[in-house]
Order: sequence, then structure tokens, then C-alpha cells
Amino acid sequence: MTLLIVTATPQDPEAMQAYGARAGALLVAAGGELLSRGRVTDRIAGEPEGMSMVMRFPDADAVKGVFGSEAYAELLPLRERAFSSLNIAVAEEV
Repeated sequence: MTLLIVTATPQDPEAMQAYGARAGALLVAAGGELLSRGRVTDRIAGEPEGMSMVMRFPDADAVKGVFGSEAYAELLPLRERAFSSLNIAVAEEV
């Protein structure tokens, strides 16, 4: 199984809600299952801020398919307005 790990600092709540709804629908349609969503409350190392999300996917190709799709590309201007910083990582469960 593959994990999608996102940390982000919101800057425009309206854009964030619109982006989240549309991107979330694409991720779920690709087989994504939401495991956790939360607020970053402390840092041990690195620069995570704001919010976090973890989703599980059948494989990395499913995740890459979403982020490489035309439908997702249309969301990029909205994503840029929504967040002042955004980190997206793909990890394999071990």
C-alpha cells in the first residue's frame, strides 16, 4: 500500500475549501482512503505547519495518476491561492 502525506499552511480559507473538495474527489476516485486529517500543533524537526492529511492508496501509480492528470492541473491556480506552503509526499507502507 502507498501513503499520501500532505502538510500545508492555509492562506485563503475559501480557496482551500474549494481546492479540498475538488482535489479530494479526484483522490477518492483514484482509490484513496482518508486515514487522518489534523492540525499541526508542534514540530520536532523540519517545517510542517498548519494542517496535515494522510491517505492510503492501492499503489503509487494511483497517486501519481491524480497529480499528473489534466483535471488536477486545472486546480493548480486554486491550490496556489489556498496555501502559503504545501508539502506533498508519497511513501510506501512497510
